[in-house]
Amino acid sequence: MKILFQGGFKHNRDIPTNRSLVMSYCKELAKALIENDHQLILTGTWEYDMLIAEEVLELLNKDTKRAKKFITFLLSQRITEIPNIGQVIKIEHSRWWLEERTHQINYSDALIVIGGGKGAVDCVQKAFLARKPVFVAYKIQGGTSYAWEKRPKDYYYIQKGDTEFISDLNMQPQEFFHKVFVVINKLEKELDKQAFSMLHLENLIKDNKLEKVIEVLEQALEGKNEDIRNQLILISSSIKANENNLNLGLLSFEESNVMRTRITNSILNLMSEMKMNGYIG
Repeated sequence: MKILFQGGFKHNRDIPTNRSLVMSYCKELAKALIENDHQLILTGTWEYDMLIAEEVLELLNKDTKRAKKFITFLLSQRITEIPNIGQVIKIEHSRWWLEERTHQINYSDALIVIGGGKGAVDCVQKAFLARKPVFVAYKIQGGTSYAWEKRPKDYYYIQKGDTEFISDLNMQPQEFFHKVFVVINKLEKELDKQAFSMLHLENLIKDNKLEKVIEVLEQALEGKNEDIRNQLILISSSIKANENNLNLGLLSFEESNVMRTRITNSILNLMSEMKMNGYIG
């Protein structure tokens, strides 16, 4: 899963004792990230974003190629410094940080917050509205712990009551992230199930995302059925050929639509076959 990080420490804003706590949680997050095989989205080159990135690189014995699997910088156009760790992606230009934070939340599957100020609080509130899973290091008291207290009354991760551990002030960083990633790993499995459901695939077809449907079906197969896999390859080639012929003017818009309808019907028939064989739900 893609996990957005927000947080940090400022001397003129936060309780002095929070600094060491923020550092401890950031270092523990780097360990847990690698152990659980997830990707962290960092949004700046500030002290604590870089602390996590450098800790990940150190834990990977300075293997910069492997670090790209775990660290992605999703940066504003206003940030000119390019980190030398992980992947670096620039988002579209925006006049406001508020708008960019919305993009960052939409890009991510979950949010982890360690301290922070107004920007982190804004992300917490946006994530609640988007019904994204939010994990706040509540022991670090400040704006983000207050934002957690103001979460929706019906807010939960998988089942009611499973957010209660967040407010435990006696948890150490290691225990906190153990519990956080138990939840995240369960959520990832739920997302995988949803991705392979007929309803999800039918919604993708309605949105004309045929290539994405083929990609999901190939993942569901796991290389187990050569005949179906070959059919998927042929359908994928037909999708690309139809688009190319339309762009080159070899097909009219109406002719392309007829071809696309045929391709869609082929995909639906193949989905029914895969459902019967237990590849999708």
